[in-house]
Amino acid sequence: MASNGKITTSLNLDSVGVPSFLIDRENAATGVAVSQIASNTYQGAQLDAEEFIKLMGESGDHAEPIGKESDIIAGLRSKGDHDVIDQYPDLKPVAALEAAGRADVVVGFDGSNDLRDSILNGGIKATVLQPAHAQAQMAVT
Repeated sequence: MASNGKITTSLNLDSVGVPSFLIDRENAATGVAVSQIASNTYQGAQLDAEEFIKLMGESGDHAEPIGKESDIIAGLRSKGDHDVIDQYPDLKPVAALEAAGRADVVVGFDGSNDLRDSILNGGIKATVLQPAHAQAQMAVT
């Protein structure tokens, strides 16, 4: 749900006395939720980029999958990646992973079961995982 939708829903719940909790959502408004637990997406992307650089040996062609331009989180991840990767002039961006010829060096963010399985099978090399279960527990304690 878009950030504005979350705020509207939280305000509607608050108006009828139902507390709301925001978990892993960007929200600059105050007084909207009882609790807000968020990870630092930008910092997570920087960690992802640092591991990627190490795996690439600080040089080579690379491709960046990009999320929707309207997605705030995708934008933060892209900025975090670029703020680290762009410091390495020997890492050259190309249009697609196959064109880079480096399908063996892939890192991700918020790994799914498929991503986990790929790591276990030697495909994708790393992921930054936000602990959603722990975040949910923190929201209600």
